[in-house]
Formats: sequence, structure tokens, C-alpha cells
Amino acid sequence: MGGNAFNAILQSAAFPRLPPVVYHALKARLQPKIEQLYHLVTVPVEAPEKTDYGDLDFLVVGAKLDAIGDENDAMTDGRINVSHERVLECIGAKYMNPMDGNRTSNFAVPVSKGEWDNLGHGKDELERRKVTEDGEIYYQVDVHVCTNKPEWERIRLFHSYGDFGMILGLLVRNTGMKLGEKGLEMPIPNHPPFKLSDSFDEILPFLGLSKADHEEGFQTKREIFEWVSKLKYFDLSTFRSEGPGITKVKAERKMYAQFVDWVKEKQLAMGVSTPTEGSSHSERRQQMKDDALAFFHKQEDYDTRMRELSQFATAQSVRARLKERFTGNTIQEWIGLPGHWRRTKQIMDALRLQVGGEEGILDILEQDGEDELKKLVLEIQGALPS
Repeated sequence: MGGNAFNAILQSAAFPRLPPVVYHALKARLQPKIEQLYHLVTVPVEAPEKTDYGDLDFLVVGAKLDAIGDENDAMTDGRINVSHERVLECIGAKYMNPMDGNRTSNFAVPVSKGEWDNLGHGKDELERRKVTEDGEIYYQVDVHVCTNKPEWERIRLFHSYGDFGMILGLLVRNTGMKLGEKGLEMPIPNHPPFKLSDSFDEILPFLGLSKADHEEGFQTKREIFEWVSKLKYFDLSTFRSEGPGITKVKAERKMYAQFVDWVKEKQLAMGVSTPTEGSSHSERRQQMKDDALAFFHKQEDYDTRMRELSQFATAQSVRARLKERFTGNTIQEWIGLPGHWRRTKQIMDALRLQVGGEEGILDILEQDGEDELKKLVLEIQGALPS
């Protein structure tokens, strides 16, 4: 069932699954209308072999000047967009769940009575109306406003063919990388990931996949499964669909689940009952990492990032270790002036300057001992003006 965005005001039965002919007729009717509002409008290519459809999803970018209205059209981040009210009116929606900025807004478009008759599904329409409280049913139409054309292209590809992007993301996750709407990234534990590329024109060739094949299209889900399994670093013996690092996927992602079952059948056929990650798997992950940094010309940037993180971690460690052994209270105790925080700061600043910062203080503590540091503090205290 669609209509999850409107659970607060409409029952889920008010958003029936759509027969293919109804879905495609709706798309053909609404896309020209939305094209009056935005320069680029598309619906990601649907998964093959579908027997029915839920929501109709539009990706848009670039509001047309003549579609922009009054102050209600100004987005919260300062950019200008078509107002939600204008979109609602344009597609004939009755309700909406508006989201500002680079987000997806949901619209509930009423199904006119008898609308499915000419499409050969008049009886289906009547049956779907019977299970609602007021006999009214709706199409859920989602409009995702993209920031720019590159993002529009990425999302269009990633969300094509149903769960295609999720499946490809799962395969890439098994290699230690991360692939999503924002592109290909290299995870760094406890830190934001390192961006390798946000262009699928670069990413697919790196993965050993042909973008031309993707654009030519797939007639069956099996064709998609076969194509993504050509991924250069895919290894049946270590493939996992759950466990550490793998995001749990909702049960309704049927195509994704079918792919996992397809892989498991192949694993059983080659005698793999339990995927294992041995030294060879670690070597392959490292090889992919090295290949990626070379392919995307990111080695220097990555080394710089890791150096910065190492320096930051060292500084944090120094501060933590120093805090355990040396504080302002320690200085006050040594100089015999409890509560004199201004004097304490003067001594601490002079000490840092003299020994090379907090690392220098820690070196004295760990190499020469507390007595030597106390001696230095007292010397500084004596040298400072009273």
C-alpha cells in the first residue's frame, strides 16, 4: 500500500496499488503538467516484471521563472522554488505533505469516479473504493526537488529499476566502501567518510560496470542481478546481506530480498554455506581501497585527511592524559595560591610557550617526572611580575 505519508488524515486503503496501465496513464498525464513548472522532470525507470505499482515518484530540478509565484515560493535556504500550493494545483491534488528545500513532498491526487473504466479496470476501481470509509481513493504522487542537475542525475540512476541502487550499495558495502545517492565514499571509523566521487560516469567504470548497459535497459530482474554481479570486486564466498556494517532493509523491499536469495542459491551451488572473511578478503578490500584512490586521483587528498585525523587524535590523547595528571589546581597547590586563577593562567601560558605546548608538558611528566615539572612551574612563578 502507498499513502504512508498521509496516515494522519487518510486510511492506507485510500491509496490502492495501481495496475500497470493505470500507473502509466497517470504518469503520462501528470509529467507534462510538472514539466510546466521545472526544466528537468523524470520518473526513475521502474523495476521490470512489476504486476502493480504504489507511489508515482517525480525527480525535478530547476524551477521555471514563469512558474514562480509570490513570497510563498521562497525556500527556507534562500533559493527560489515553485510553491507547494502551485504544484498541488497543477496536478490536481487535494492534500499535501510539504517539505522545503532539497526534500520530497507528497501529494494525494483524487481518483475520479469511473476513471479506470477506459483503462479496463473499472471493476478494480469499484473494489478498491468499497474498502475505504468514504469511497474515495487517491494516487500518492511524490515530488523530489533536487539541488542541481548532477544530483538529479545521481538520484535518477540510483533509484532506477526499483531496488537496483540498494542492491548495488549492498555489493559495494561488502567490499568495505559505501555507495549511495551522494556517490562513492570510503568509510573512516568514527569519522565522516572520505568522498571518492559523486559521478556515476566515473563510479560505474571503476566498479567494472557498463553504464551503456544500464541505459540500454533490463527486461527482467534476473538481468539486473546478473549485471550487478559483474562488479569487479564481488566475491560470492564472502558476500553478506546482514551483520556488522550492513544496514537492515525493510521487508517490503521484495526485489532486494529476491537478489539476496539469488546470491544464496549461487553460494550453495559452489559449496558456500557460511560466508567467511579471511586474510584474502582483507587483502581484496585493501586492494580495492588502493585501486580507488589511484583511479579517482585521491591518494594525496586521502593521505592529507588521515594525517589531519592522526594529529587531531594525538592532540586529544595528549589533552586527556595531561588532564589526568596536571591541571590548574595542581599549579595552585604547587605555588601555594589556591583560587588564584588569573595567576594560574599566566603560569600555564608561559609554561606552554616555554616547552612547546601540551605535548611538551606531557613529555616532561612522562620522561623527567612530576618533580621536574613542579620545579619548572616554580621557576616561572618566580620570574613573573607579582
